[in-house]
Amino acid sequence: MTDPTQSLGLTPVEDSGVVVHIGVHKTGTTSLQHALANAHGQLAAAGVIERSRWNRRSLLQMFLANSPEWRTARTDINAHSGRVVVSHESLCEASPEQARDFLTQVAGKRPVTVLITVRALAALLPSTWQQLLKKGLSASYDEFLHEALDNVGDPGVVFWR
Repeated sequence: MTDPTQSLGLTPVEDSGVVVHIGVHKTGTTSLQHALANAHGQLAAAGVIERSRWNRRSLLQMFLANSPEWRTARTDINAHSGRVVVSHESLCEASPEQARDFLTQVAGKRPVTVLITVRALAALLPSTWQQLLKKGLSASYDEFLHEALDNVGDPGVVFWR
């Protein structure tokens, strides 16, 4: 039987590799995290540990604060010689320096694959606006669109952060 990864031009994650999924927000990250959590037993049986459940807290903030939950996860990950999957959408907000430090702590010298989920901008904008409304945003959709689209790529604009 042919290896499907070869026919698709994919390279499998190395036996000691670390996959870091960094979101982006509103791109199906929760679905991916639920799938990982539901497959926890199967992944463990295959020698893979996954860390995708973070009690709804920001993994980036836990990492930056060196919280007990982060220290425990880091210890477990570093003690494991097999494959590791870490997932949290807050990681997409890391600065380049924070990202380097995170990867050093989580992977050390191990090979890393960074997984970024994406979504069409036309679907991402309204979904993000709705989510921000739940968190207290008072801007109309038109105001939100103008801020986002008039300032493409500006990290000071919440959509691009």
